[in-house]
Amino acid sequence: MKTSRDRNILFQIMCLGLIGILLSVSVAGEKSDVSRYDLNDILDALPTTVWGMINLAKEKLKGTLQTPENKPCVNTTMFTDCADLRLRGYVESNRIYSIWPRFLNEPIEVVCDMDTEGGGWTIIQRRGYYKENPQVFNRSWYQYSIGFGSLSEDFWLGNNKIFALTNHKDVELRVDLEDFSGKTAYAKFSYFVVLSERMKYQMFLGSYNGDA
Repeated sequence: MKTSRDRNILFQIMCLGLIGILLSVSVAGEKSDVSRYDLNDILDALPTTVWGMINLAKEKLKGTLQTPENKPCVNTTMFTDCADLRLRGYVESNRIYSIWPRFLNEPIEVVCDMDTEGGGWTIIQRRGYYKENPQVFNRSWYQYSIGFGSLSEDFWLGNNKIFALTNHKDVELRVDLEDFSGKTAYAKFSYFVVLSERMKYQMFLGSYNGDA
């Protein structure tokens, strides 16, 4: 889960507090142009991405596109994930950042873990800490595809966004767990890929490391 681009469109996703179950995505290797798993997914995504960019350009020309001047946001530079942000010098955890992974036709919001193992982890799920208003995770296929929950509490980022995050470059997955007594454990996988909805969001994991 870094090249600076002159875009003033921002995407934000919030996730605060690390206790409970935390899944994170970060860069594990060199940037790749295509996924090793499913070239068809990329080809499917390109028309949406191209037309999305055209529409954004039209909105910009018309002056109707929301920019940092009329929409609150943290950064004015576009990044592809939290690892990209970390390499660019952003080190504050639990802060709203704007990223724009390939295969998405608009930016999204994320909160990054900038501390664990050097930082750069894009959080895709948090579950189990907010007892007063627990999030229900028994959801429909559609809800899991678009994401749900409060990004400041329990949430699922959304399978469509995770597909984009795991297909624009090589990434790895880390799962951090903590029980009610405070005992922690983690599992880490050397690569992590989620395919598109057309491929039923199939998931592929690399070699395991950890103590979970």
